[in-house]
Amino acid sequence: MTTPSIIPLEAGAQTLSVPLGGVTYRMRIWWRESVTPCWMLDLSADDGTPLVSGLPMLPGADLLAQHQHLGVAGALYVLADAEITYDSLGTSTRLYFLPSP
Repeated sequence: MTTPSIIPLEAGAQTLSVPLGGVTYRMRIWWRESVTPCWMLDLSADDGTPLVSGLPMLPGADLLAQHQHLGVAGALYVLADAEITYDSLGTSTRLYFLPSP
């Protein structure tokens, strides 16, 4: 069975490099206040080439399910213990990577 790994996040907007399935990607995570307030994810190649932008970080589904053409070897899931707020990122709102088997 494949074990998910937590992507270490802190409260607040951030940019980080993270290995997903053996390839390093750059993530930009930012808070969107309009419409439905939520955390958003932009995913780029390690060199900064944009791959996908503006993914809402909502629990319940693989964030990359509609972007399989990118070739990321796994899935990204958000788990939230409570309502998602600006201050919940990294504590009660967490991001996990589940590698492909």
